[in-house]
Amino acid sequence: FFFFFFFQAEDGIRDAQESRGLGDVYKRQVSTQSTGLGFDQMVCCLECGAAFATPILLRQHRIEHHTAQREPLAPTPRCALCDAGGASKRCGRCRRVFYCSQQHQREHWKRHKPNCGPNPNPTPKLSHKSDDSTSPVPSPSPPGTWTAATLPSCLQDVPAFGRDLFTRLHTNGFAVLQLPPSCAASCAALLPSCRAFFGLPQSRKDEYRTDSLHGYMTPFPAAHECFEVRASSCDPSYRLPTQAASQIDTAFRELREVSLQCLSGISAHVCGDPEALRLLLDLNHDCSTMRLLHYDRLHTMELHQAQGSMPVHADSSVLTIAAKGSMEGLVLRQFSDGQKVEAESRIEHGQAIVFAGDMLSAMLSHAVPALLHLPCVETMLGEVQKLLSDTGSAEFRCSFPFFLRPSPDVTVDPSRVPLTEEVLVRLEYGRAEETFTVRELDENQDGMRDKLPWKRAHPYYRLTY
Repeated sequence: FFFFFFFQAEDGIRDAQESRGLGDVYKRQVSTQSTGLGFDQMVCCLECGAAFATPILLRQHRIEHHTAQREPLAPTPRCALCDAGGASKRCGRCRRVFYCSQQHQREHWKRHKPNCGPNPNPTPKLSHKSDDSTSPVPSPSPPGTWTAATLPSCLQDVPAFGRDLFTRLHTNGFAVLQLPPSCAASCAALLPSCRAFFGLPQSRKDEYRTDSLHGYMTPFPAAHECFEVRASSCDPSYRLPTQAASQIDTAFRELREVSLQCLSGISAHVCGDPEALRLLLDLNHDCSTMRLLHYDRLHTMELHQAQGSMPVHADSSVLTIAAKGSMEGLVLRQFSDGQKVEAESRIEHGQAIVFAGDMLSAMLSHAVPALLHLPCVETMLGEVQKLLSDTGSAEFRCSFPFFLRPSPDVTVDPSRVPLTEEVLVRLEYGRAEETFTVRELDENQDGMRDKLPWKRAHPYYRLTY
């Protein structure tokens, strides 16, 4: 007989009891012949969904079936003087022109000099080795990265805020945001309410399960249990936990307002109109979500992460707002240089990390990248063990990321987004032309998220942890 299950390639998780999925994922239905093992003993191929009894069999399968099928890397650069391929030297000033030797660079300088200037959209350097002798090694974080931006207090401040936020997202992939006092207070009140709910007996928490992708879930393989809050739901069984309903509702509304203000700022800069992106996405009828996460199964996640079931991923949201959790755990990949950063050690309570998902990145033709990130098991385990040694008792990490999401039926045409000239010159891959619905991108139909031009060509999206 055959096992049937949903495999989710972005987060690599599914519901252990009811096969319910979780959130911003790529859903594919696959079948595997029974081996007599339970799902918790099997490992899955992230590319085709096939299941295997041991990591060794999985590794052999990947070598035999997927090594030759992967997308080719971006074409090798050509020398600007002689047009020879494999040019390894790059102009250290603009970083847009390549040469096969320093001699050819000197000979070409008179022609190149009028067009040479700082590159507004530099390709990130992903190692500590410089690709030419004159370019400096990038610093782990560009200056100002961890200085918190503040939401505008009046309409006149929106363009300046939008320019600052866009620059941070475009350059590094994320921005630190100082939350308004009311939002910071609601986030502080939500953490103990989360603990109160997740501290209930399992039978009580199971009462909040639904047949939809929200409510209480126990994703597998993963290190957490989850309650997904939705802006709207047609499922009559969906309801908020009694112990935390007021705090959840308040924090959800506050974080949604923050995300909309951030989007308005970005829209003011990239489109010249604060309302342009909001209207294009019809966010007056959005399907935004907030996930209450309790990382109480760290050793389970450590095992599956080692087997390759928990890859680095980008969200499918428009924007993600990740307020500081109860302890450190969120790890980001900086777009500027590919460096791995434990973000929550750099921010304070009352602050949040803001970054774009594939939805906004596709709308803006990759003017802002979709940030790669992952919950770090080692960091969370270290925090729990430290707490245990200091106090004799352990508490696990709680967090509540918010995802700004349009309705699944909204159609997006990136070629009709009214980008300003200042933004157009930053597009490394030109204007995106393919029209898609939110549902198609969210569910990665026909692998469309993997086929975006920048996903294929840019070295950032080939990074792993």
